[in-house]
This record gives sequence, C-alpha cells and structure tokens, in this order.
Amino acid sequence: MASFTGLKILYGLFELPLAAIEIFLRLYLFIHFTEVVKLPPWMTGLALLVSLASDAALAPWIGAKSDAWFGYGRGRWPWALGGALVAGLALLAMFQIPAGTEPHSAFALLVLLMLVLNTGLVFANVPYAALIGDVAEGEPESYLGWRVAFGGLGQLAGLAIPGFFIALKDPLAFKQSAWILTILLFLLGFVSSMSRPAFRPRRVTPIDPDFAVLTTGDFLRARPFPAFFHGATLWLFAIAVLNVAVTFALSVSLPYYKLSLRLEENITQGVLLTSALFAIAAIPLWLLLYRRWGPRRAFLASGLPWAALTALSPLILGLGEKALLYLYGGVLLGIFTASTVIWEWWFVANARRVGAGLGAAYGLWRMMSRLARAFGTALAGLALSWAGIQGFDPRIDDRLALIYGPVVGIGILLALWLAYGNLKRSET
Repeated sequence: MASFTGLKILYGLFELPLAAIEIFLRLYLFIHFTEVVKLPPWMTGLALLVSLASDAALAPWIGAKSDAWFGYGRGRWPWALGGALVAGLALLAMFQIPAGTEPHSAFALLVLLMLVLNTGLVFANVPYAALIGDVAEGEPESYLGWRVAFGGLGQLAGLAIPGFFIALKDPLAFKQSAWILTILLFLLGFVSSMSRPAFRPRRVTPIDPDFAVLTTGDFLRARPFPAFFHGATLWLFAIAVLNVAVTFALSVSLPYYKLSLRLEENITQGVLLTSALFAIAAIPLWLLLYRRWGPRRAFLASGLPWAALTALSPLILGLGEKALLYLYGGVLLGIFTASTVIWEWWFVANARRVGAGLGAAYGLWRMMSRLARAFGTALAGLALSWAGIQGFDPRIDDRLALIYGPVVGIGILLALWLAYGNLKRSET
C-alpha cells in the first residue's frame, strides 16, 4: 500500500512545475513585456494569440498519438520529458530578450519563442495527464487527486518565486524566476518519471474491449457525450467562455492593483500568495461537494460567488480597505481552482465511460482551454491598451475598474448559464 502511495506522489510531482509555469506566464508575462521590454500590450496579446492557437491545434493530435504509442506497448513518459526539455529552454530564452528591443523585433522573437514553449508544454502536459488512464492497479481518480494537489502547490510556487525577487527589488526578477522554474521542471520531471511502475504499457489488438483510440469526431458522438457537448457546441462554448474570463481577469489583475488601486508591491505579493493558499485549501472542499451533490450543483456552488464578487469588485476594492484584497483574491482563485477540478474530474470519468483513450480526451480538453486562453489574452491586450496603461491616461482608474469587474463577472455568469443546462441534461 505504501509503495502505491509513493508512486502516486511521484506521479503528481510533475504537475508542480507545470502549474507554476502556467500561473507565472499568466500573471507576469504582460508586465514583463510591457514594462521591461516596452512592447505594446496589443502586440503582446497578439503574439500569445498566435502561439496558443498553434498549441490548441497540436493538442488533439498529440493526445491521439500518445494513445497509439501506449497501445503499441510503450509508455507516455518519453513524450512528457521531451516536451519538458524543449519548454524549459524556450522559457529561459524568452526572458533573455533585452530591454529596449525594437518592438517589431521583440514581437517576432516573442512569437517564435512562445510557439516553441507552448509546443513543448503540450507535449509534456497531454501525455502526462493521460497517464491516469494507464494505471495498472488502484483507482485512477486517486492519481488525479495527487496531480491536483501538486498543481495547487505549483500555483503557490509560481507566485512565491517571482514575488521573492520582486520584494528584493531585483531588476532581473523575472529572468531569475525563469531559471528556477526551468530547474524545477527538469528536476521534478525526472523524479516524477520514476513512477513508471504504476503505469504498465501493454500491447493491444483491435478487438481489445478495454482500449480504444477514437477520433475527435467519434469521441464527441459517443454516449454520454452528446448530452453535455450538445452537438459539440454549447458545452465547448461554456468552457471557452469561462477560460476567456479567467485569462482576462488574471492578465488585468496586476495592472489594476498597481495602477488603479496604487497598492504597494509587498501588499500585491501578499494578496497573490494568500490567494494561492486559499486555492489549495479549497480543493478538498469542492471535491467533497462534487461527491455529495454531483457535478451540476458543485459547479454552480463554486462559480456563482466568484461571478458575483468579480462583478462587484470595483465597489469592494475601491473602499480603501486593502485587507479585503486578501480574502477577495483568495476566494476568486480558490473558486476558480475548484471549478476546473470539478470539470476535469467529471470530464475524465465520462471519457473513460465511453471507452476513449485519455490522450484523445485530454488533447480535446487542452485544445478548448488554449483557444479560449488565446482569445482572452488577445482581448486583455486590447483592453489594457484602451485603458492607457503605458500612456497613463487620466481615465485609467475607471477603465481598469470596468475591465476587472463587470466585464469579467458577466463572462463568468454566461459560462455558468451555458454549463449548468448541459450538466443538467447529462444527469437525466
């Protein structure tokens, strides 16, 4: 029993650097390229849009190929470790672009390096996540639970590492952070791969009833997926809208805190770190609600407070009571973490029920989230340019408050409305 627990922990470790890099890029990439490299926000958003769209296009193909690789009697770890190597080198190079680089040159470099980075990350993420479908013994959900737990710790690390250097007023804070995150990615990837004995590759025949590699179209048409994909439209759109709102909120949060609320750096970092702690603490609570209430009620319970708080944020955060930010930020991040955990847990369970290879399932999952993140990032770049964060427009306070509050809140409510109806149909 102890050995199985150890293998689960080893498996989950790789999620820590992957989640840390994800939150680091979401929060600090805009800040670095607009304030240090001096790239206009709309150009940063466009560069990310191109790279994330490429990531989304690759994800289903990589997932299906990793299923086939597994089916031929091989494991998925070579895919994950190779992707981690490429992603780490690209991350280091991206934060080496010098300050004052001519905007068009900086834009071209950012597009190129983000394409390489996201390609590496999709090679690492999709086969790694799909490993839970290859578990030799025990419940796959317990492996997912450890991955989610280390993902929460990764969010904390992705905030704490740059926060430490920012608190020291290190002018190379983001470069130093990129080095540490890359080392973590390489080191924990290697350590996590020692969980191989938990996943036993096996050769299969076309008539093997326990293994099937479905095309994306077959996957969407298989029961019970039509119930919640509703012809691959409403459910996909709900996930997309939620991810757009999340990406938009994270991209504009730091400019809002810094330029509109004029918070000191130590308070901002305190908000972010406390938020990550709330997110980690929320995971077991929402999983309990998922088991007690089912996905529909648990999802609604996690999402409605987030939508309401976000929509009211200009009032809440404009009162000058900075201590409220600690609670507010924590509630938002905790609820977002809960929503994604509930969604993924339910998604994996249904993918296994229809007999789909989890590589194909996770490829589709990543494709949806990446397309939405690409769109949300591009929107954030345009919105921040409109707010005037580089020219210090006198209307910046009102504009950032409008962006950070009602716009994001309405997006979350729309996603909840779409998803709730589809979840209800899937339970009947």
